Amino acid sequence: MNKIQNGEGRNVLTDKLRNVVVQGFAGMLFLLLMMTLTDLNELGMGGNFSALNIDPGVAGLWFMVIMTCINVLVQISVRTFENKPFRWLVFGASVIHTLLFVFHQVEHMSSGLVFDMHFVIDIVHHTLGIWATIAAFQWAKLPEKVTA
Repeated sequence: MNKIQNGEGRNVLTDKLRNVVVQGFAGMLFLLLMMTLTDLNELGMGGNFSALNIDPGVAGLWFMVIMTCINVLVQISVRTFENKPFRWLVFGASVIHTLLFVFHQVEHMSSGLVFDMHFVIDIVHHTLGIWATIAAFQWAKLPEKVTA
């Protein structure tokens, strides 16, 4: 890969890949919040919030809290650290983050929920996850000296 530097001596390819990872995680965070607001609005319009006892339920709320915290930590850490083992850790976190949400959607689809507002949000969320994962993989593969 060509080592192209910007005016500050930073590697442009590295910066681009890091930006894509951070933007992907930021977008996934926004969509997760959008899913939550959509649920609350939809249930509020019906005047019955009891469905939240099932999905997400207490375990699901814990899951959302943990995934949100991981998401935010990935965003800031990608801007802070850049050694090769860390980059592979970000790639692994991206894969796991994306797959957990994909598996959750498959679970919904297998129970008969196919196309609704959440489906649209989920598809974009999964697309961002895949996009961020590809960028994280490309970043992780770069030699140590190219990322500086």
